[in-house]
Order: sequence, then C-alpha cells, then structure tokens
Amino acid sequence: MSKAFTDEETPVRDGPEALPPRERDLPITRAGLARLRAELAELSAAGPSAIGPRRARVLVQVLTSVCVQAPSLVDGRVGFGTRVTVEGADGRRTSCGEDAAVTARTGEGV
Repeated sequence: MSKAFTDEETPVRDGPEALPPRERDLPITRAGLARLRAELAELSAAGPSAIGPRRARVLVQVLTSVCVQAPSLVDGRVGFGTRVTVEGADGRRTSCGEDAAVTARTGEGV
C-alpha cells in the first residue's frame, strides 16, 4: 500500500512476532520471572540492536501479563513449578522442573 493511503497517527502493529492480547494473566515461577527481568535488563544495557527493541517490547508485554505462582503439590500430584526426580527400575534418575516433563510411558523428557 502506498504511504499516501496510510494515517501517520495510527500505530503500526508489530510483525508476526507480536504477542496477541491475553485474556488473563498467565502463571510464571519466581525463577522464570527473574530470568525474563534479567534478559530485559541485559537488552537495555546493551544499547540499540536489530532485535533488541522488538524483544524488549515482547518482554515488557509478557512481564505485565504474568502472575507469580508458587510451586504446588495438591493431593500428592505434581503441579505447576515443582521439581521432580523419577527413579526408573534400572536405578537411573531423571530430574525435571520448570521447563521439562517426564512422560510416564517412555521416561523421556519432553
């Protein structure tokens, strides 16, 4: 579209990397929140870059749409943010946590 047909005062949406609006805040662990804040601080300290401004906007959007949720164990079931160590019949141990899960069928992390 020609620039002649655009309104300069209408904000331009980010490209395909922009996050859609969230209907509710999503859970995050304290460690996850700290990692996102640290990444934003690093981007801010590094100065301008090709990816910096866009990633910073995404991080700010994420940080304003999350709520810290403590790890939970309800009725003996593992919940959000918990760390688990599973010991197989062969004595091998597999630990998983915030970003990983162990499937019951294969014992492999996903």
